[in-house]
Amino acid sequence: MTAKDLPIEEDFRTPSNVMLPDDRSNLVGLNSIEQLHEAIDEYRLDKSIPENIRIQFATVKNLILYSYYVYRFFPVAKHQLFVVLEHAIKACIGEQVLQDYKKAKNRKQGKNSHRFSMGLKLSLHYLVEHDLIKNEDFRVWQEGKAREAWARYRIQVSKKWMRKTFNATN
Repeated sequence: MTAKDLPIEEDFRTPSNVMLPDDRSNLVGLNSIEQLHEAIDEYRLDKSIPENIRIQFATVKNLILYSYYVYRFFPVAKHQLFVVLEHAIKACIGEQVLQDYKKAKNRKQGKNSHRFSMGLKLSLHYLVEHDLIKNEDFRVWQEGKAREAWARYRIQVSKKWMRKTFNATN
C-alpha cells in the first residue's frame, strides 16, 4: 500500500480537504464542529493556574477540537491531557511533597511489591488519600447516582403496580 492508497481520513490532508470532517466524528455522535466546541469550551482553568499549564491545556482543547477533522488526533489529545493533569497536580501539590509521598508509599510496599514512580498514578493516589478529590466531585458520578436512584424508584413503582394488579385479579 502506498501513501496514495490511504483513505482520506488516514492520509496527509491537502489544502482542499483539510476542513472536511472525519467520518468517524459522526459515528461518535458529533454533528458539527460547533457541537464539539461547545462541549470543550465548558472546561476552563482558573487564572491562578500557572501560565505554562494553561497554555498546555489550551493546546489539548485545540487538539480535541481538530479531532473533528482528524479523528486520530483524539488519542494524542487524550495522552497530552493526562500529561497536563500530572503537571498541574505537581504544580499545586509540589514536586518535593510528591517525592516524599512516593518514598513513604514505597517503604510501605515492601521489596517485592509494585513500586510507585513519579507520575500521574502517584499524583492521583496522593489526591485521593488526602481527600483532595472524591467521586462525588465529578458530574459523571453524580449522574450515575441519579440514574441508580431513578432505576430503584421505577422498580419500586413496578412492584407496587404488580401487587396492586395481582391482588385486584384475585
